[in-house]
Amino acid sequence: AVQTGLLPTPAKSHYTFNLRDVSKVFQGVVQCKVTVEDPGEMTRLWAHEMLRVFHDRLTDDADRDWIMDTIVTSTEKCFKERFNKICSRNDIGRLINVGDEKKEMRGMVFGDFMIPGADPMVYDEIIDKEKMLATSM
Repeated sequence: AVQTGLLPTPAKSHYTFNLRDVSKVFQGVVQCKVTVEDPGEMTRLWAHEMLRVFHDRLTDDADRDWIMDTIVTSTEKCFKERFNKICSRNDIGRLINVGDEKKEMRGMVFGDFMIPGADPMVYDEIIDKEKMLATSM
């Protein structure tokens, strides 16, 4: 969908997407911890990697909205689950309303820096943003 929906133009010559970009998404997904028991976490990880690989290269708000809409509809089509339900976290009591998916999607963070000095590094979902900021400083 990205290759046909985000074609390069003179103003957006860097909009060239290929299989290398798709492989970057999969590389990010396989970096995650050894076992992911929550299917929603795996879907959030996939959405996060899609954002990092594709969304971060986009220069127009319309294009950014398009990729977010594509992620939401692909999630619902392929994973057979509403995106707002996947973004909701019952384990921490956070429920996402329909229509707030894009805002929530931008707040999803995965990283391997939350446990300084860990060997091996653990690439995991970062839920506590305040702890993340404290760790990074």
